[in-house]
Amino acid sequence: MITKFPPEVLTPEDLEEISTLNECERRQFLATKVVFFRKQGFSISKLTKMMKTSKNTIYKGIRELRTDDGLGKGRVRRQGGGRKDLLSLHPDWIDALKVVIEPHTAHITRSWNGAPLLSVKDGAERATKTTTANGLTVHMDINSKIYDIRRPIDESYKKRVAQRVLFQEQLPKWNYLIKQS
Repeated sequence: MITKFPPEVLTPEDLEEISTLNECERRQFLATKVVFFRKQGFSISKLTKMMKTSKNTIYKGIRELRTDDGLGKGRVRRQGGGRKDLLSLHPDWIDALKVVIEPHTAHITRSWNGAPLLSVKDGAERATKTTTANGLTVHMDINSKIYDIRRPIDESYKKRVAQRVLFQEQLPKWNYLIKQS
């Protein structure tokens, strides 16, 4: 019994080649590799584990190579044979998903909907108009100072920021207030 493994079943060049192939061509490419190493005494099960593919895929590829099935065809699947959109078949699922998801989202009003944010000030104006379903509002201030990124931040600035930002007890990462100086 042979216990050694081939050094590289799929070389980097093979992986690059595989990325350009369709499903049928990929199956046949892997099947030719398995047939080559099989002649050297390696088992199909070990090769498929190393290739991280199914034995059925390899057997189907070998069968296609022997019978010339699937060669030279432009399509891999029949016309309209792909997956169908489930939400179009079950429109009531959208309402069910909303019931599950909405309690865990911020419930922001539609003040941002479709608006192009052409400037920071435009974004600030829209943010201040935003409210949640519970009536919470957004307060913001734009820092227009330009910082030189080559300098480290001054420690006194960090202390001043720490004094200005007040984190609330409930959800401190999300609920905070920035005091104006």
